Amino acid sequence: MPHAFHDPDAEIGFLAALQLNPALVWSLAPQLRPDMFTEGRGEIFDKLQTFAQADQPLPTLIDGTPAADPLSAAAAILAAAKGRSIDGELERLGKALNRAQAGGPPIDEVLRIFAEAVAKAQQLGVATAGTLIPTPDLLGAIVADAQARAERRAATGSTIMGLPTGFRRLDELLNGLEPGLLILAGRPGMGKTTLANLIAANVAATGVPVLYVSYENSRDNLILKHLCRLSGIAETQVRRGLADPVVLGVQAQSFGKEAATLYYTEATAGTTVEAIKGLGLQLRRRHNSDTVLVVVDYLQKMAPTAGFDGLRENVGAIAAQLRDLSRELNAPVLALASLNRAGYGEEGKTPNMANLKESGDIEYGADVVMLLSEGKADGPPMGTGKPVTLRIAKNRGGEAGADVALVFRPSTGDFREQAPFSMVGTNGARR
Repeated sequence: MPHAFHDPDAEIGFLAALQLNPALVWSLAPQLRPDMFTEGRGEIFDKLQTFAQADQPLPTLIDGTPAADPLSAAAAILAAAKGRSIDGELERLGKALNRAQAGGPPIDEVLRIFAEAVAKAQQLGVATAGTLIPTPDLLGAIVADAQARAERRAATGSTIMGLPTGFRRLDELLNGLEPGLLILAGRPGMGKTTLANLIAANVAATGVPVLYVSYENSRDNLILKHLCRLSGIAETQVRRGLADPVVLGVQAQSFGKEAATLYYTEATAGTTVEAIKGLGLQLRRRHNSDTVLVVVDYLQKMAPTAGFDGLRENVGAIAAQLRDLSRELNAPVLALASLNRAGYGEEGKTPNMANLKESGDIEYGADVVMLLSEGKADGPPMGTGKPVTLRIAKNRGGEAGADVALVFRPSTGDFREQAPFSMVGTNGARR
């Protein structure tokens, strides 16, 4: 007789869909475990997952019709597993209740057993961040992390522990890019995308995988920006056919070697945080890395995927999801955002976190908030460049309120630090 909490159709449909689309292992499979499947299908799931995570072709291990909606199939498998979890506790609960009626344990003990059974079922499919861990169990990992940082400093001589942005002053203020949600905000034309694109390339040059999720620019355009920066050719010259293709070709060969771990994806209205998480996990596995940099360009464009009616609520919800994503991936997530013009833009005025457009909970949920605005020249002549100030308005792990003086060259898509923290090289690499 079939068990009330078995759903073989959902299990077969999901596994058949996984065979056809290995990417499901990164988006939906993390919610599932082999023991959530029945009748030996958990072993099939485990094997398919192992092949997919190793980027190997998936064998055909199950016959059946692929689920038209794998998300619903995964939800049905999870729901059945929760039902079986509670069902398995009923016998223990019944015995405890009988003992209580016979003068055994107090009824509060029975209620405790029931509450534990419900909590156990609720934890199925929940990320580690939702579990209860005693403080003493965490102390060893915290001390070990401090030891690892000390050993790294001794070995490299550097006190910067996060991913290097390529901008020395910024790295000193932030300790590099560490896991957490970092917001880079500015008005249109201030170079948000250009700066984020350059940071992405600098991180990739160290061998760390980078996922750049763009809701506005195409992959080709973002890559072209790098070639223009490296060759010193204006993007408009390329688009009008006035650029030397030989020069671009030489830079393309050089950049291709440095950008081997840099990936761009063109997001759509249906690109969710869960989908980004799947891509991030895939890159970590592909490059055998314990972290990945995720760039989201930009927050207000992604906001409607949260499903609320108002933009403010959507932006706040997406910001919270991106912060959760940084924990799950053990990665810095750099999200671009717009600034309101109101109250800012007059001469002498500098932006603050109140200028974050439809800010919602951005300023509260973010670990770092960086604001781009017009700056003042300080140092040698800038030529075609214009001074820009990057203010660290919030820094959960260090100094806030400090500025990084930059030079922005819009025509070639280049950013450099002003003296005395001037840069060398056209890729923003540190001296």
